[in-house]
Parts: sequence; structure tokens; C-alpha cells
Amino acid sequence: MTRLWRGSAVACLAGATLQSSLALSIVVKGIRVALQSGLHLPVLRDGSTMLLLVGLVSIPGVLFGLRAHLRLRESSPRFAELAGAATLFLLGTAVVLVGLSASPLVELH
Repeated sequence: MTRLWRGSAVACLAGATLQSSLALSIVVKGIRVALQSGLHLPVLRDGSTMLLLVGLVSIPGVLFGLRAHLRLRESSPRFAELAGAATLFLLGTAVVLVGLSASPLVELH
């Protein structure tokens, strides 16, 4: 069973990496558009519902990573730290994406 939770910690880290790279690309696109066209609100229009969806979909990932962290704490502390770090990355990125979608810079469709 420990092997399953180790795999889930690695999967959670992979999901956090993908989500963080997606959030970074959205932020860079917003900065680029704002610099090119001036700061006319809203800056981001297309795909902005994706911001909210990715932010809300990450809630199960955070819960899954937290559970893996708690399960692996005693049996495999290094993988528990990996799951904890992935959980924090998922949570931080979700906060950034939901905050970005709630800001006046983004027009939700």
C-alpha cells in the first residue's frame, strides 16, 4: 500500500508542475497583452473560464496530496515531504488562478 501512496505523491507533484506552468503562461500572456496594448481592462478575455475551472479542479488534487502526505509521514518521510510540497504548490497555484479570475483584469465568459 505504501507503493501506491508513493505513486500518488509523484502524481500529485506532476499535476502541480503542470498547473504551475499553466498559471505562469496565463500570467505572462496577460502581462504581454497589457504591455502591448496598454492597460485597458479587461486584459484577458478568451479562456478565462479555464482559470476558474483549473482553480476549482485543483481542490481534489490538494485533498489527495494531503492524504498522501498524512499516509506517508511515518513509513516514507521523504515521499511525505514530496506530497506536502506538491500540495502546497497546488494550493498556491489555485489561489493565484482563482484570484486572477476574480480580478478586474479578466473578463469571464
